[in-house]
Amino acid sequence: MEGRPFENLGRSGWPYTKIEVLNFIDRDRFQCMRDAFHLLHRDTLDLDCWSGFEDTVLDDLKWRTTHLGLADDWETLPDYWTASISDIPWQISEGLTMTDYGPLDGLRPSLWQSDKQALHKHGFFGSAQLVRDVFRCFHRDDGLADPKRLNVWAGFLLTLSPMRGVNYLDRNFARHLKEPGEAIFDNDVASSIALVRKQFLDSGTQLWHRPNVEWLLVHLMTEVGVTPHVDRQGCNAPTVEGAYQEVIQEFKRRRDQHFDRRDQNEPAELIKDMLVCREEIKRMKMLSRSREQVFENLCVDVQKFEREDLEQPDIRPVHKGRRSAVEKAQIALGRSKGQTVAFKILFEDISMSLKSLLFIPFATLFGYFGMNLTDIRQSQRDQRSFWRTYGSMFITTMFTCALITLAKLSRLEKRSLSRVQVKREALFAGQADNKLERDLV
Repeated sequence: MEGRPFENLGRSGWPYTKIEVLNFIDRDRFQCMRDAFHLLHRDTLDLDCWSGFEDTVLDDLKWRTTHLGLADDWETLPDYWTASISDIPWQISEGLTMTDYGPLDGLRPSLWQSDKQALHKHGFFGSAQLVRDVFRCFHRDDGLADPKRLNVWAGFLLTLSPMRGVNYLDRNFARHLKEPGEAIFDNDVASSIALVRKQFLDSGTQLWHRPNVEWLLVHLMTEVGVTPHVDRQGCNAPTVEGAYQEVIQEFKRRRDQHFDRRDQNEPAELIKDMLVCREEIKRMKMLSRSREQVFENLCVDVQKFEREDLEQPDIRPVHKGRRSAVEKAQIALGRSKGQTVAFKILFEDISMSLKSLLFIPFATLFGYFGMNLTDIRQSQRDQRSFWRTYGSMFITTMFTCALITLAKLSRLEKRSLSRVQVKREALFAGQADNKLERDLV
């Protein structure tokens, strides 16, 4: 018997669960990961990445490869790059909510360089890149009863996600970022997945309200779906929402200094920084709202499961003092709603600050030219004269701004291409040196 379907959380015909999660990884490591894929993915690697897998797994991979149109026959396994692209997380600016995408909607960024995020202006997050991953769960309950414990049912839960980043924030955050990706799964103070794994290895199902695969799935979804947060180590680090608030306050300080000093170079940089921050907060608000909807649907499904379990006399909670799946889903829903409200307030704050920076100078200018220095009845100019003068000034200004913007974009593209070319030449030079050493030997 398969695990009970999550009809509200899943899709029609696909009753499995997934949620988008946020992680922090080291900025330099993230950039190297993207550069390596960008430079090498067009080359065929002579690497057998499927050795050691059982025939059952290989047959399943062959079926999926053909089903998705990645191969023409049923005997072809996916190549190295097709399998490894799922390990590269998305940036905040890439795509909409990842839960709306399918298996073929892979990583297709317009620029391979990592984004300069507004969070980098906060000292605590200066060396970290906030990225997005999808956490998927495929569950089964095969109805195998433990002969020693009659009310315990065996099952299994398959989870798929490349989330090898830090999502528990504490005072050792910078040290956690430098740990290898594989080591994060063993660090239960830095990773929510590592914490759930450690709890299961230490106590088995003793901490579970019900010993079934649905409770474990809800436990995982509610743990990873509300991260990153600072609760794991007693709130000894700044929250993501608090960091964005401090960044916005710094933008306001720079804006006020600009109005006081009339610095001509500050507005362009400040407007660019504020637009980047506004776009990030907009994405975070959208992501928080998406997770809120996930937990709303999860609450409906687990309440249905709870009613079904109570109707069966042979199924009872083995640990009544533990939180049920319904309680865990409701707690996660409350936290997601709080995050959505926080990012909504931050978005309104940065939007109003940006509007004031953009329109106050225009209001002053238009107010000055709108003053009547002479009696309107004695004016010698008509509306055509006004539009000839100020209309031409407006068109000239907009044309100049467009030329400056195009010039900056062209310079940025050339700089990006030269950077990629330098890395490619360095990579090929290293390969040539290794070949020369082998020939000498």
